Amino acid sequence: MRTAFKVATVFTGAVACAAAFTPAAEAATTTTAKTQLIEPEIFKKNCAIGPSTTSVVLTRLPSAHHGPTCVGEKGKITLSNTYFSYFCAGNNYGQYWITGDTKPFNFYAGSEFNISARVAAVSIKSWSGGFKCST
Repeated sequence: MRTAFKVATVFTGAVACAAAFTPAAEAATTTTAKTQLIEPEIFKKNCAIGPSTTSVVLTRLPSAHHGPTCVGEKGKITLSNTYFSYFCAGNNYGQYWITGDTKPFNFYAGSEFNISARVAAVSIKSWSGGFKCST
């Protein structure tokens, strides 16, 4: 009785092993790996006050009674023509648009400047380095 059990086990193991190497099994593994490579989308949110960040930081005038806005990841996002007084690029490279201007302004990692204008949109193309902005 034991011998028959061993033969069945070896046969079942051989079939399972052969099934693991079929093209269908490989295709399922490849499909699963591809779905995990989703790139994050650009975001806009209120920055946490205090810690520094590698995100783009746009600061409003103190009279606006509103904290800074953070923009991060790759893509383009509109900012509802909000008036900002200061821009910090963090570790990002891209462009921003002033309301009423058709020509975008370029920014690069580590750049900071006073803008005093309504910003219509921000586009982040890439990032590198450890440059951070205060919030």
